[in-house]
Amino acid sequence: MRFIEKNIKTNSLVIEAKNILETSGHYNHSDRVRDIIRILYSGCCAFCESSIEDSSFFQIEHFYPKNIAIYKQYDKSIENLHYSCQRCNTLKGRKLQTKIFSPNYFLNSNQWIETIEEKIENEMYYIGYLLFSYNSTKKSIDRGNETIKLFDLNNFNGFGRSSRQHLVESRLRVFDKIYNILNVIFEMLIRYDKKNNDAIELLFSIVSRHTNRTSHFSTMVIHNFGSDLIKLLEIYSIKKNTVGNKR
Repeated sequence: MRFIEKNIKTNSLVIEAKNILETSGHYNHSDRVRDIIRILYSGCCAFCESSIEDSSFFQIEHFYPKNIAIYKQYDKSIENLHYSCQRCNTLKGRKLQTKIFSPNYFLNSNQWIETIEEKIENEMYYIGYLLFSYNSTKKSIDRGNETIKLFDLNNFNGFGRSSRQHLVESRLRVFDKIYNILNVIFEMLIRYDKKNNDAIELLFSIVSRHTNRTSHFSTMVIHNFGSDLIKLLEIYSIKKNTVGNKR
C-alpha cells in the first residue's frame, strides 16, 4: 500500500467526482466517477499496488462497508471510495477493518481525517520483493503488519482461489527487471564509452519510469533501488562530463 493524494479541497478531479456523486443516485452510476477514481489511483490497486496487467476485475471498494447501517451514509463519499483489485476487495470483505491503513482518509467521530502519509511510507517497507512492517509507535496497533496480513501481500497464507502467488510473482518480475538493468548500467559505466550514452540514458529512463509513483510496485522499486539509481546517475554525469571533454 502507498498513500494516494485525494485532497477534497484542492484536487480538481476529486472535487469533480464529489459534485457528481452528490447528485447521483448510486456511487457506481457514473462512468466519469469510475474514470476519476481509476486516474487518482493510477490504475493501481489501493492495497496491493497491482495494475490491470497484474490483476483483473478491478472494482470500486468502500473502506467503510456500505452494508453496515451506520456507514450507509458514506456509500457515495469520495473519501470512502477506493480503486481495488477483486482479490483485495474480497479479502477485505464486508466487515469493518479498523486495524489496517487507509490509503488516504479515515473516520474519527464522523469526521473525515486525512491519513498521515509518513506513517504508511515509514511503517511498510520492502526488502527485495517481500513487504514488511515496522511499527514506529510502541504499544500501538501495528497497522502495517495488519494490512500485510489481511491482504496476504506476501502470499504466506493464501491457497486455492485466495492465493496471492500471481501478485508476488508480478512483483518479482519487476524486481528482477530493475535489478538486471541497473547491473547492465553499472557494467557500462565501468567500461564507459561515450558512444553508449544513448543506450545508457534509455536504460536510466526505463528504471526512472518504474520509480514514478504512478507506476505499479513503484514503492518496491524505490525502497530497493532508489539510492543505487541516484549513485549511478551521479557517476554517469561525472563520466559524461569528464571523458566526453577529453581531446
